[in-house]
Amino acid sequence: MQTTSPHFAIMASVDLARRQMVLDGHALLDATLTRAREAADRLSQVPGLTVLRPEHLAGAGTGLCQLDETKLLVGTAGVDADARDILGRLNRIHGVQPELAGAGHILCISTIGNIDDDFYRLTTAFEEVSAHFGRRDAEGAGAWTADVLAVRPELVLTPREAFFAADETVALADAAGRIAAEAITPYPPGIPVVMPGERLGKDVVDLLLRLRAAGNPISASDPTMGVVKTVR
Repeated sequence: MQTTSPHFAIMASVDLARRQMVLDGHALLDATLTRAREAADRLSQVPGLTVLRPEHLAGAGTGLCQLDETKLLVGTAGVDADARDILGRLNRIHGVQPELAGAGHILCISTIGNIDDDFYRLTTAFEEVSAHFGRRDAEGAGAWTADVLAVRPELVLTPREAFFAADETVALADAAGRIAAEAITPYPPGIPVVMPGERLGKDVVDLLLRLRAAGNPISASDPTMGVVKTVR
């Protein structure tokens, strides 16, 4: 709310939004969650698709214990197309603009501004895309939840200790067994695979190599995943 060049139309809209959430926020968010959950149910029935749901959570203390259900993370491993090609068709043919896509995942974000027709268009668009591209014979098409979300690196140092420790950059292929000095986060789902202080086990390195080969966006000091920062 503070600026040397106030834009009063924006400031008024912020005040109105705040008032709306105080008076009607619970009802608006309840309706949004209901629509999102119904859409997730329908998307889960589309051949080739999976949707991240509360039952996929790993429990308290795991780092995967809560889920914002207004964000629909759709796994597309069972559809015979790269998720980015699916996103392109959703956009060009159906006018649906997801937030982002990786090699096998599409993230769709819903808000209190969405109405029933928006969710209907989203789900029918995915149905058409699935029928257009056809199925892929991918054993365990829902394995993305296990691969990306459920990796459990060994904690060796606290994040603070790793952050302030001397570090060196090594090739990702040679990093197995080293201790990470940075967070490495694939998008989607935007959850770190490894945090500073955790060991880059062979399973973590293999997963990162597969994500890199698939072209999945990764947030790290080197987004190409050629090298990683490790504790010296």
